[in-house]
Amino acid sequence: MLKIYQNLVVILFLSIVLADPPLSWDLNGDGEFDSITDFQNSASVTSQVTMDGLDMGSPGDMFAAFVDEELRGIASDYEVTFGPNAGKYFFLILVYSNVASGETVTFKFYDSETNSVYNINEDYSFVSDDTQGNLFTPIGFTTGAVDDSDDTGGDDGSDTEIGGLPPSWDADEDGVFDNISTYQNSGSVTSAIFLDGVNLGSEGDALAAFVDGEQRGFQGSFSVPFGPYAGTQMFPILIYSNVSSGETVTFQFYDAETDLVYDITETVDFVSDMTLGSFTAPEILNRGGVNDSYGTGGDDGACDDIDEDGVCDDVDDCIGELDECGVCNGDGILEGECDC
Repeated sequence: MLKIYQNLVVILFLSIVLADPPLSWDLNGDGEFDSITDFQNSASVTSQVTMDGLDMGSPGDMFAAFVDEELRGIASDYEVTFGPNAGKYFFLILVYSNVASGETVTFKFYDSETNSVYNINEDYSFVSDDTQGNLFTPIGFTTGAVDDSDDTGGDDGSDTEIGGLPPSWDADEDGVFDNISTYQNSGSVTSAIFLDGVNLGSEGDALAAFVDGEQRGFQGSFSVPFGPYAGTQMFPILIYSNVSSGETVTFQFYDAETDLVYDITETVDFVSDMTLGSFTAPEILNRGGVNDSYGTGGDDGACDDIDEDGVCDDVDDCIGELDECGVCNGDGILEGECDC
C-alpha cells in the first residue's frame, strides 16, 4: 500500500508547476493575453523553443511576444498529441497589433524548470492575419541570455525574498523527497495551508516536514480536481521515520507568491502507516511567522548583509553608513568646524 501511495504522489507531482511566469504576463492567471480588446489585428505563430539544438518546451513554460517592450501576446505550453512532434510542447501564440504590418515583434521564454526568463534570438515582422508554422512544421526559436528584468521569484513587492524554493528541500529537483530509502516507515498527511481562515495554497508552493530539524518529507502543491475543495491547492505529504511512533513532526511552508518560508503552527505525532486528512476533509495547517533561517534580510539569502543596503558584506566598502565626510561610521563634521 505504501509503494502504491508513493507512486501516486510521484505521478501527481509530475503535473505540478513549482514556479510561475512573471505576473505581468498574465495578471488574472487564466493563461490568456489580458489585453486582447485593446487591439484590432492579430497573427498566429506556432512556435518551438530550443537551446543548443534541444527542445526546451515542458509543462509550466510560457512564451510571450513584445513590441518595443509592450506585451502583445502570451501562450502557455501546448502538448502535441499526434504526428512527428507528438509528446513535444509547442506555443500557439497569437500576436496582437493595431497596424496591418510593419512592427517588429520580439519574444521571451519562461522556463519553469529553471524558473528563469530567456530572451529569444529571433524576431518576427508582424502582418495582420498571418499564419506562421503548424504542429508539423513549427517556427523554430532559440533561447538567448537570461532576462533579469522580469521577476520570476514570486516577489510581493518588498525586498524580503529568498530566491525560490530552498534547494535543500529537493536537491535533485525531481519533486520527490530525496531520502526515502533511508527510512523504513511512513505516514501520510493530506493538508491545506490557511491564514486567518483563508486558503493560501497556490501553484509553486511547497510543504516540508521535519523532526528535530531533520527533513522527513517534501510535497509540492497539488490542484484538487474534485469535491468541495476542487481547484484549490493541497499538500498530500508523506512523512518518513525509522520508528513506529513517538516522534513530533513540525512543518515549514514555502509560499511562492511572497518567496518566503513560514513556520506552521501545528505539529503532528508520527504513527507509522497513519493516514490523516483527505482531499474532501484535509488536515488544516495554519501559517505562522517567517522562518528567517533561509534568509529574509533584504538580499537573496545568498550572502550576509548586516546593514541591509543590498550589498553583500564581503564586497561592501562600508558595513554601516558613510558620514558627511565620506568616513564609514564616522562622526561627521566636528562641532565648531566648517567642513571636514
